Amino acid sequence: MKNEFNLIRTKLIAPIPRKNCIKRERLINDIFDYKVAIVKGAAGSGKSTLLSSFIKDKKLKHVKWINLDEDNNEIYSFWYYFIEAISDYLPGESEKLINNLNGMTNNNEILEIISYIINKMCVEEDILIVFDDYHHIKEKNLNSTVEYLIKYSPQNVHYAFLTREEFPIYLGELRVRGELLEIDETELKFSKEECLDFMHNTLKIDISEEALNKIFTISEGWIGGLQFTALALKNKGHIEKINVLNKYVIEYLTEEILKGLNLREREFLIKTSILKYFNADLTDYVLEINDSADIINSLVDKNLFIITLNEEETAFRYHHLFNEFLNMSFNKLADEEKSKLHLRAYNFLKENGDISESIRHLFSIKAYDRAIPLIEENISSPEAWTFIKEMPLQSLITSNELVVQRIFYDFSSIQVDECKGIINYIEKNGSREAKLLANISKIYVYNYCSEIKEEDLKLVEKLKVSEITKAVIYLNMQLVFLSKNEYEKVMKYAVEADKIAGKYNMFFLSVFAKCQIALILEDMGEYSKVMEKYREIKILTDKSGFNGAYKSLYYLGIAGIYMKRYEIAKAEKSLSLAAEEIEKKHSFTKFGIIYNQMELRFIKQEIEEGKKIADELTKVYIDSFIPLQGYTVKLKYMLPMKFYEKEDLQQFKNIFERKRREWKYIRPEDKIIYSRVLYLLSSKQEALKAIDEILEYCRKYHVKTNLIDGLIVKIMIIKDDFELKKREIYNLLREALHYSIENGYLTVYIIEGKPLLQLIKKLKNDKDIELTNKEKEFVQKIIDIEEPRKANKEDELLSEREKEVLKVLCEGHSNKEICEILNISLATVKTHLINIYSKLGVSNRVQAVEKAKKVQSNNASSH
Repeated sequence: MKNEFNLIRTKLIAPIPRKNCIKRERLINDIFDYKVAIVKGAAGSGKSTLLSSFIKDKKLKHVKWINLDEDNNEIYSFWYYFIEAISDYLPGESEKLINNLNGMTNNNEILEIISYIINKMCVEEDILIVFDDYHHIKEKNLNSTVEYLIKYSPQNVHYAFLTREEFPIYLGELRVRGELLEIDETELKFSKEECLDFMHNTLKIDISEEALNKIFTISEGWIGGLQFTALALKNKGHIEKINVLNKYVIEYLTEEILKGLNLREREFLIKTSILKYFNADLTDYVLEINDSADIINSLVDKNLFIITLNEEETAFRYHHLFNEFLNMSFNKLADEEKSKLHLRAYNFLKENGDISESIRHLFSIKAYDRAIPLIEENISSPEAWTFIKEMPLQSLITSNELVVQRIFYDFSSIQVDECKGIINYIEKNGSREAKLLANISKIYVYNYCSEIKEEDLKLVEKLKVSEITKAVIYLNMQLVFLSKNEYEKVMKYAVEADKIAGKYNMFFLSVFAKCQIALILEDMGEYSKVMEKYREIKILTDKSGFNGAYKSLYYLGIAGIYMKRYEIAKAEKSLSLAAEEIEKKHSFTKFGIIYNQMELRFIKQEIEEGKKIADELTKVYIDSFIPLQGYTVKLKYMLPMKFYEKEDLQQFKNIFERKRREWKYIRPEDKIIYSRVLYLLSSKQEALKAIDEILEYCRKYHVKTNLIDGLIVKIMIIKDDFELKKREIYNLLREALHYSIENGYLTVYIIEGKPLLQLIKKLKNDKDIELTNKEKEFVQKIIDIEEPRKANKEDELLSEREKEVLKVLCEGHSNKEICEILNISLATVKTHLINIYSKLGVSNRVQAVEKAKKVQSNNASSH
């Protein structure tokens, strides 16, 4: 019996239609003629029997049946069962997909998994997927994902939804196209002839015409009502006082049916009504008897609303309506007896591998302390999240594991207010450890940074939680450390989270960890390593089959590097691809794309457009750290271009100083702009003090990108004292060039424009300074980019060096020959060619030569 009651043996098994059930060909002809079938009717109206008997009669092979209940009204649990149901079409991949469910940070990202599954179900044979009792699925986000599944599934996949209530998803388009089959309660009702057939051939009850007319009139053809009334009549012998069927009458009829049974049968039904599924071994154990098989067979023979779940007739469940009224009788038992039965069910199910059902029995008697270890042991299963969500907070906060997972779950489900409520509760009632974990969560719940002390860090390291929960904690903690500029710790925890994600094949966690590693490397100025890390993310997304939002992280990341290297065309293309990947749905990357588009506008000197985006972001995220980031990037470009008012400076100063008081930790880039703002507000000495502090920090921790930006800002602060500060300016400039050369950080020099270019030229032409070849080449790149930006005529678009390259190109030389003739590297030749193509509006060397000859011809004729 080991694992008889695991997930697949229960919720994923279609009910076996009873012998001699009524054939109802008039309702369904060929279900594969339709994309979706909706069968709507009350409990006991024959929905499941209608479809299961049709499937059996037609001998349909590729059918997947999912029995839903209230536990599945939760996005992760629902898709967990769906993945298991269609695992035949995901050979060797279902476990990976289920693990991935546990690593997501937003419900919408489940669409990535759904898209992948849809592609896998695109096969030759027709597939029918049945969702029984879909009325339990009420959660809005969950229904939106099911709608996505229906909309994008291939033509060979068909869906049937059995429900007591109105179907919550709009299917108007399918209805118009004739691809929707709808069977409602009116059609499900038996005719008088079917009623007679049901009584005689299915229930084996001999009944007079007068009694039949009475039953048919009362039930109005409702199958459940027919059966309740007929069985009560069989036991009592008359039904004169019953004129209508409602909840109370059915409860009365249930009592009458039970009275017709012997004591052991009644007790069996009532005490086993707590079981969603059962067989003889389970009920023997729970009831401490040894003849369950005989009792079950007797009850089945009496047609007592027992549904058979397998061909061997060894697994069963009660009809939901009948079970509901049996539960009423169970609830009248003494509390001690009820607890004992639930605990015995818990023990048996746990030992036989059905952990989810065993936990449910503990929840039924509020034995949360016993349930917590089981949930913790099975934290990798999305099923666990259902129980975490249901657990009272006073019990939840006794487990560090569940505290982390609950906040993470609610945030993933975009229930930020829920997160805040839990954090507030923990801060008032939780242990020191629980309060620390809640504090760590604040950075993404409230969008601000919490103070984490060294002793707190040591405490987190000692927490006894699963590796998966540790990975979540690590990813949360690194945001705190990133805000404090503790790069070594950020890298340490990001790498550790990535290892755990890889160990458990958790795609999403691995992607996020790699992104954080890339962000740190970018701050460190290691752009080549950043590009390699993003390539790893692309390989992950390609290998997994998930595209969309997660692949957009790749395009978004490389766009940032392209912008720093002033490769504008590549940056624009990458941002466009990132936006395309998430075009059909909201994504956690959407803010990043908008933010980068804003920065690109500024780099291209489209100041008004960039400022507009920055102002909109500031309004949307007014209560977070994002307004300061928005002001920083806005002023980073507006200040050098002198596109600002004094009130812009004062506004930034005010928000910076307010946020510094609130958070204590501010990003280096914010501090760099702050120093420049102080200078422009005539606080030069204060500005120099601020910039020297951040430069010292960046040098100490090798934060090269911020160091370069800071060096340039200091140069611009002291440039007016050039004759006095000449040596210092040259030293600062050469230091900036030194760190820029290796990875090609160009943009910072370009946005400063003419004032910095003049200093660079002075450095280049100073007879007392001997630049290295690398410095000369990099300086020439800056000049080649900057000078054409000032040109207006077509023949002045190209820099002098680019004109030299184009001249040699027109002579028919290869790239390698151009290197030798002009004494420059092959990489430099390629960079010049890309710039030439872009400026001339061509795409290859042949077109470039033709365009050059045309320009020369036009110039000659004009003279």
